[in-house]
Amino acid sequence: MRPADTGRPLSKNRRARLALQRIDPWSVFVYALLASVFLGISLVVAAGALYAVLSQLGVPDTINQLYREVTGGDASSSLLSGSRVITGAAVLAALNVVLITLLSTLGALLYNLCASFTGGIELTLGERDS
Repeated sequence: MRPADTGRPLSKNRRARLALQRIDPWSVFVYALLASVFLGISLVVAAGALYAVLSQLGVPDTINQLYREVTGGDASSSLLSGSRVITGAAVLAALNVVLITLLSTLGALLYNLCASFTGGIELTLGERDS
């Protein structure tokens, strides 16, 4: 069987019009959780590396000395230390994991709600020229 003649020349590139009508919230949850955990790990590693480089340059010691002079604290008080920087980065990473996962899943649920009214987002997919 031959395709019906539509009067248009046949294109080499096939195209398909599709509508994204639903996003599975569980898939979004799992993907967002894994992605945010990996981002959190990289945040802690980057904070540790940055502190190590700045520590070699003497920046934390200078900041701690200035802090002691301004506040009149004793010699043992310090504002910046390696453990404080890593702990702060880990707490921030944990908060990011919770917030990114929660907001991504909520976004998928809101998209599904809006798509039920509007029909979703229409996409045109096509083959690449080779």
